[in-house]
Amino acid sequence: MTEKRGSLSGCRAFLLSYTLMVEKEQTYIDSIWDLELSVLGHAESWEHLKNSFQSILSVIANQARNEDPFFQVAIISAAFRKVAKKAGELLLKTDFKGKISEDDFAWLSFGGEARREVTLKFDQDNGIVFFKESEHLKNFAEEMVDRLAWLRISRCVGGVMASNPDWQGDIKTWLIRVDRLLSGVITEEELRRLTVLLDIDYVFGNKNLYEEIVSRIKSLYPSANAVKRRLARDIIDIPRYTTIFGKLALETRHDRRGKFNFKFACLYPFVGLVRLEAWEKSITIAATKHRLRFLKEKGFLTEKEYEERTEILKEIIDLRLKQQRAQINAKKELSDYFDLSLYDRSDILRLNKVVKKVEKMKRRLEWIYWT
Repeated sequence: MTEKRGSLSGCRAFLLSYTLMVEKEQTYIDSIWDLELSVLGHAESWEHLKNSFQSILSVIANQARNEDPFFQVAIISAAFRKVAKKAGELLLKTDFKGKISEDDFAWLSFGGEARREVTLKFDQDNGIVFFKESEHLKNFAEEMVDRLAWLRISRCVGGVMASNPDWQGDIKTWLIRVDRLLSGVITEEELRRLTVLLDIDYVFGNKNLYEEIVSRIKSLYPSANAVKRRLARDIIDIPRYTTIFGKLALETRHDRRGKFNFKFACLYPFVGLVRLEAWEKSITIAATKHRLRFLKEKGFLTEKEYEERTEILKEIIDLRLKQQRAQINAKKELSDYFDLSLYDRSDILRLNKVVKKVEKMKRRLEWIYWT
């Protein structure tokens, strides 16, 4: 059973090595953006926190366009985490003072935040695990989601939020949830939840609780062959987004006619492929970039494969940021349905190459699982 304090066990050693690597990267980020990011951590009021966060996003959107894409998403992701930590700190000092402490829970992140790939289009993807369930902790989860929404981190349309009963509970509830999702006989909705759960990261609170969830996933995943095949099939069954003539296939639905579905053509299948490879090799970290690095360091990817996949990820992030900036400048809603008229010819050619590379990886995945 998880303890509130004490020694680490299970997959702690691996997680510690990852933590040290991330802290090294965080030191690099903080050394460059020290003032901007430190302001978030030292905000004394909600208004101060909100203004500081929006200031960082504004700088990224308008002034950092020529920076390395990995650097840009690292800054936004770091700001995201600092905002969540500070929001929790402010709530624990005020509304929940004397009622709960950080020992009583762990705040979790999923999706792009967990993968440290937050771009200019974002929403909440979070959860909470309690040491022991209480109304105070449930209320804290609700208030955190409300406060983050007020800070302009919008609610997740898919409901992946700590205020949702599916994404909260005591440690026993979470472990039962993991057991069920890796049982092999799961519904389509449960498959969606498992996809989210496999990108899990710790933000603040009692880290032992987070590590116990990760340890349970790690122990069950290797033998969950039916689930692994479902996850692979979920990626393989994504339609092709190039025509027989090699051009990009555009949407035909009335409300999306002429748009390109970037999320399902590039982002979703690529991060899903890397996720599958990482968990297959018991690499439990969430960040796609770091998953690739560990796959190489553990000998599962050659140097060439590592460089090729890192370049694909870099191109996906860069093309997404460029489209989002163009959408902002054109005063259009940020969307993963891309308007290719906002790209120049060279960007369209880059996008076409990335899509073809991702589709090649999908064909290889099908060969691995069905031959």
